[in-house]
Amino acid sequence: AQGNWSVDLTGTVLPDGTYPVSATVTDVAGNSKTVTQDVVIDTQSAAAPTVTIDEDLNNDSFINTTELTGPVNITVTVGLGTSIGDLLIVKDQAGNTLFNGLVTQEILNNGLQLEIIAPAIGTNLVITAVVTDQAGNSTSGQDQARLTDSADDSKTVVEDTVASGNVLTNDEAGNTSVVSFTVAGSSVVHNAGSSVVLTGGTLVLNSNGSYSFTPNANWNGAVPVITYTTNTGAIATLTITVTPDNTDAANDSKTVVEDTVASGNVLTNDEAGNTSVVSFT
Repeated sequence: AQGNWSVDLTGTVLPDGTYPVSATVTDVAGNSKTVTQDVVIDTQSAAAPTVTIDEDLNNDSFINTTELTGPVNITVTVGLGTSIGDLLIVKDQAGNTLFNGLVTQEILNNGLQLEIIAPAIGTNLVITAVVTDQAGNSTSGQDQARLTDSADDSKTVVEDTVASGNVLTNDEAGNTSVVSFTVAGSSVVHNAGSSVVLTGGTLVLNSNGSYSFTPNANWNGAVPVITYTTNTGAIATLTITVTPDNTDAANDSKTVVEDTVASGNVLTNDEAGNTSVVSFT
């Protein structure tokens, strides 16, 4: 009766874009009036934001006492298609809001950096970022890491020397045994006490935390990183490096009679790896 009408485009199959909509009214005398209005259809959200808990240095979803030296730092990188003025909200696992604001050019260029007080050991820290564009489309990203009370270990020995120690020595009280371990490059979970043959040698990691790596003769290099789990569920790593032995060259001697050239090769009786002479005095 009032001449009002409407068009509902909810659920439209039209692709996202701007569409001019025209309405023409003609009275009984034949007089016409046309009005045009642009209608924007926007159902696509931007690419999901990326959330990174920076203290999880090796991205294993655990933060141990070696990695945690103060507060926890968080980086949020917005996804492709995010625009200035979109709404960005960042929350933790308890629902606490860490950031609630509009995306700026600075955030587009460099991301958003946040710093929070480290939660208690044993906490599963979960950070979620949600970006909502001005049409109401939302997309989210998440990262999580559990805080543990174990510390990473490292050992360096020279060639032909057994590397040994105890991974529990620098872990906090309560970590009284090793339950299992894995070796970088393999998904196999080894029970504590297992003997594992690796490229370069043999590793044994016992339930009491003691370990030994016996390198193959004349082998040197980096042992694949070992990641172990304790009885508390804490996780840490063991890094072993075997350095070259620079004393594996043997003395040489040569005796000839008068007026005879003395010749030979000083590398012949040296250990493998000594492939050239660099200098002499």
